[in-house]
Amino acid sequence: NITNKSIKKIDGEISSIDYIDKSKLSKEEYKKYYEIGKKRIEEGKYAVVTMAGGQGTRLGYVAPKGTFKIGGGIDKSLFEALADKIKEARKKFGTNIPWYIMTSRENNNATEKFFEKYDFFGLPYEDVKFFKQGELPMLDTNGKLMLDETGLVKLAADGHGGVFESLVKNGYLNDMKQRGIEWIFISGVDNVLA
Repeated sequence: NITNKSIKKIDGEISSIDYIDKSKLSKEEYKKYYEIGKKRIEEGKYAVVTMAGGQGTRLGYVAPKGTFKIGGGIDKSLFEALADKIKEARKKFGTNIPWYIMTSRENNNATEKFFEKYDFFGLPYEDVKFFKQGELPMLDTNGKLMLDETGLVKLAADGHGGVFESLVKNGYLNDMKQRGIEWIFISGVDNVLA
């Protein structure tokens, strides 16, 4: 049971961070930023993180969401489409781009087996890393802990916000540091246009 005493209040103000609207850039500005990004990728300072802890249940699909076939004339899974984009970028920029995939307790084994079945979609297996997202206790609408059938506290995935802590706990932040990674692109598995 969570009480007001256990919640730490933090004073402060929430404000948006600065950003650049790509569509409003001039050709010169776009070229400038493109060259900066291109250089970082070519230097091997770039990695991709995909949040793929969900199941495809909302799609009426009982398997990891990343294994779902896109459809609409595209005979690829979400994972394969994302792998193709990484392979394309590796070739274009002549460098390794490691891929870190956040799974969950529910779908980790099936996700790893899927990648093995398809030979990591042509990516070097040492550049594809799987890590499980964290979990938090589930609370009911009254703020009380929920228990499972055996009387243990029920846990649920901690969501996209847990990606950073999970990278640290699984040792992949250190892996990134050892590889010289300074920039990461983070996206959900269902964003096939990423």
